[in-house]
Amino acid sequence: MQPQAQESSNVDRLQFLFMNLVGHVVSVHAVDGSITEGLFVSRTDDDASEPSIMLSKTRNRRSATCAVDEKTTMSEIMLVPLANVVFVNAVGVRVEAAASGRVGHFRSNVLEMNWADLPPEDERAGATGSLEDEERNWETGKWDQFETNAKKFGVKTTYKEEMYTTTLDKTKLSKEQIEYADRAARDIERSQARGVQHRIERGEDVDVDEGTLY
Repeated sequence: MQPQAQESSNVDRLQFLFMNLVGHVVSVHAVDGSITEGLFVSRTDDDASEPSIMLSKTRNRRSATCAVDEKTTMSEIMLVPLANVVFVNAVGVRVEAAASGRVGHFRSNVLEMNWADLPPEDERAGATGSLEDEERNWETGKWDQFETNAKKFGVKTTYKEEMYTTTLDKTKLSKEQIEYADRAARDIERSQARGVQHRIERGEDVDVDEGTLY
């Protein structure tokens, strides 16, 4: 990205931020340690001699320069020079600048799509590409993740146990160790927790309380 484009993007994001702060209570922390609370009204133009933010119904909050919170209104309108501002704190303000950028990127990609490559409308009706869509297409116990990967994504995958675990040489294990391992494996396979999770993942009805689930 060119420097000029980057600067323009940052200016737009800052403008978006200021617009979302209008009407909200903010706390402005200044260089001298003071904290001023008030309603955010606006900001001065970029070409102003002293760029500032405008607050209304302001009061001093407890800080290094003020021992107690002031309950009385200081002024109807107050300009705080940006040069004196360390940061501005606002609670409960929805700032979605990053998400806004993503939406723009998504829209751009959509416009560049080759619509001729899409499947017929009747085939894609109601489909979102989510796991919920996939659940409609398999019966319990018959879903094959490897086949699905190959069909939907063109990726051939497999499962090899030795890739995830250490292969044991049973000739070096005692009879007691083998029996213990087999018994532990059966206990795990029969455990309620695993059974519940197994059924949840496959969309089956699970009639257990929340405590049992977690």
